[in-house]
Amino acid sequence: MISQSELQIVLCAAGTILAALVLVLIVHVVYRGLPAGKAKESLKKIIYELDRHADDMENREKRAAAIQAVMDLLGWRRIVVPKVLVGWLIDAEVAAIRKIQQVTDTPDLHKEEV
Repeated sequence: MISQSELQIVLCAAGTILAALVLVLIVHVVYRGLPAGKAKESLKKIIYELDRHADDMENREKRAAAIQAVMDLLGWRRIVVPKVLVGWLIDAEVAAIRKIQQVTDTPDLHKEEV
């Protein structure tokens, strides 16, 4: 059975991930609505880094390194989480970023510069 403190950690992590994805959505929507200028360029840099992160997590080696980093961090706190679950969360995060790009019709800024 899950302890009260473990449940709080899970709920906090889920809330953090959800809040981050909502922030990503807001950044994309605001970017699409802004006229050209300094603010739009700043948001473009944020979107570029988000897209670069998503591209990195689609790379098997980088994804495996990220999973291991999360497992090491959780292991330090003696929290046992299956690697499959961590991998699924990373995949869900990448899928959400890609869906947000599609829904807001934001260009793939990272691939444009390659």
